[in-house]
Amino acid sequence: MSPKGRSIAEAPGWKMRLESALYDVGPVRHIRLDVRSGEVTLEMARTDSVVKEVVRESGLVINGLRVEFEPVDPGYVPDASAPARSAFFMANVPAVTNIDSVHRWARQQQINCDVDPVNDLVPDMGDRTIAFLTTKANTIRNGKYLDGLEYKCRTVKVSRIEDPKALFASKESLEHGIREWLEFIKDS
Repeated sequence: MSPKGRSIAEAPGWKMRLESALYDVGPVRHIRLDVRSGEVTLEMARTDSVVKEVVRESGLVINGLRVEFEPVDPGYVPDASAPARSAFFMANVPAVTNIDSVHRWARQQQINCDVDPVNDLVPDMGDRTIAFLTTKANTIRNGKYLDGLEYKCRTVKVSRIEDPKALFASKESLEHGIREWLEFIKDS
């Protein structure tokens, strides 16, 4: 369910972004959006590990929404010990139109991740360019590795989000968290 009426479908290219996030798991055959509930149903080839691997992708951020993957089969119990995605704030990245280049750059740094721009999630951000970075469990390097690196003549600033579930719980908590983080990096 999407918090406070926001929907994953409001993000440009959301289907392609879901497919990209699940690329290592396997091809997505079909994606269906229930407009009323905001829930998305994926259809993929069933293998012994596909359900476990898809559930492990929980924590992906699209359009400022934290995506949780749940199996359709109520008998499936996810592995509680499986590592979850880590989430990070990322500042001083190129404009939203170049977010794919940021993603490629992070992957070149051996960070298996997805990048989500913070476009109009917070009003009055001025010329600040921010994104969310979520790293997959099998990444070689942590997202924090990017902190202080130069990218397109900008020094990238990265901080770990300690409680992603709380931050992404509502639009208000997300806006508050972003503003708080912007103040923190301005003073550091």
